[in-house]
Amino acid sequence: MPGETFNRFNVQINNSGNLPALHTTIQVRGRIEDHELTQKEVQDELEKLKRQLVEADAATKSDVDVEVRVGQGGLVTLPGITATDQEFQQVVPLGLKPFYVFWTANYDDEIRAGKSYWHAEFCGYFIATLNYWHNCSPNRIQLISKPRYELNVGGG
Repeated sequence: MPGETFNRFNVQINNSGNLPALHTTIQVRGRIEDHELTQKEVQDELEKLKRQLVEADAATKSDVDVEVRVGQGGLVTLPGITATDQEFQQVVPLGLKPFYVFWTANYDDEIRAGKSYWHAEFCGYFIATLNYWHNCSPNRIQLISKPRYELNVGGG
């Protein structure tokens, strides 16, 4: 139906490490912009997601039993994207506007559980095609050397 709002986009996140990712918590967001975001805008968005991730971790503690096994992945659906079918079928593929995908994740592994945890963050954008993305941040995975569930919302 023309003009229908497109409000979901699937992203697959794979575990390419050597250990299962345990107690995985993920926050995601996607949006179409009128311009390419500055590095400060990207960092601000990732910081917002990181704060939401810390809140989600604090609320669930280790009760979240999501495991991503080595060589496997999870499919995450980005909710609430404010874009129309026309934007996805015409505006983004023609290179007129970029579509951004942000995600942050915290997870444990069986060796470090309780002592430290992993934090991953990603920003990519699609323009002119939805077949591949362009990186818009360092997209890093960091080992955080403190217990995961003792964080406060302002910490990280």
